[in-house]
Amino acid sequence: MENQRQLSSSDEIDLIEFIILLWKKKVIIIATTFICVVIVAIYAFTAKEQWTSKAEVIAPNAVSLNNYLTIRREYARILGSDFDVNSLSNSLFSKFNQLLYSLDERENFLSQTEVYKLESVGKDKEQQRVILNKLVRENITITKPDEKKDSKALWGGVQVSFSAETPALAQDTLKAFIKQISQESLDYNFKSFLITYNEKLTDLRFELNQIKQNVDIQRNVQLENLHRALDTAKRADIKDYSKISGEVENNLLNIIRADTSIPLSESPLSDNPYLFILGEKYISAQISAIKQNDIIYPPKYYQIQEQITKLEALAQKFKEGKLETNAYTYLSSPDYPVVKDKPKRLLIVVAGMLIGLILSIIYVLVTSAFISRKKEIN
Repeated sequence: MENQRQLSSSDEIDLIEFIILLWKKKVIIIATTFICVVIVAIYAFTAKEQWTSKAEVIAPNAVSLNNYLTIRREYARILGSDFDVNSLSNSLFSKFNQLLYSLDERENFLSQTEVYKLESVGKDKEQQRVILNKLVRENITITKPDEKKDSKALWGGVQVSFSAETPALAQDTLKAFIKQISQESLDYNFKSFLITYNEKLTDLRFELNQIKQNVDIQRNVQLENLHRALDTAKRADIKDYSKISGEVENNLLNIIRADTSIPLSESPLSDNPYLFILGEKYISAQISAIKQNDIIYPPKYYQIQEQITKLEALAQKFKEGKLETNAYTYLSSPDYPVVKDKPKRLLIVVAGMLIGLILSIIYVLVTSAFISRKKEIN
């Protein structure tokens, strides 16, 4: 018990001596702490600031797709096919996501921005390359919400952020970046659509030409058969229709009646050995009518012709007008940051003060111990 009291008394004496020692060396402690505070304060108030603007985007809706949606719908309507708005939206947003992560796209964009120009002024090419690489890899951040923790993940969107030296620069640069990536996505999708459009137009023109060629060939064959029948009628000296009995007459009359109601390609007058019986007058009239009148094509021909006309008119719409379409919809647009990321000046100053205080106390204790040791030796 007596030993414990002595130890307790000794600890109290040591603590008092420690406090007295610090008080005696207060000038050194205050001076050291002040110097550390000044040093970190200089850093805190001269270091480059960093502000981060954030935005959240999801797949584009009908409003965002704007006139591009109108064009795609009209294209499907002309061809009589179904059109899925969600498919177009997902296709655009998928490409948008892909380009967001592309380092090449980031580099192409950032190399033209005010952020890069400000940081690269007076730097050589190697330093400029380092600055650009840092901006590409560190200043742009893409984050997908965690489905387990964030309800916004159900929207299937992404969070995009950009850091710069001023709030306005961070916000403006992020807006421009999202806009450019959106335009790149739209251009890619539109080029893919143009390939499909041109292929379809080529196919329709080819099909139209095939129908025309077939009908022209059939017309020429019919005329040739009629000329042959006319020649036979002249040789047989049949001026007008000769009535004949039996099955031949009935068949021929049926052929004549049917010829006005069926396509040229299926006309029995195209090749019939009994045509000459109609006589020179009728055959000549038939030849004259075929030559003078316009060719009547099958319905399919006019349907294709109408489709081609409408597709060509549609092409004028997207050639003359600009596509005002976004490959995204904002869940929250780029914000104007009000709290900077760094430097945290107050924290830095407090940390500097603590470091100065600790260093000065260590210095006082070490020097005091060294002096005491020296006295003991002497």
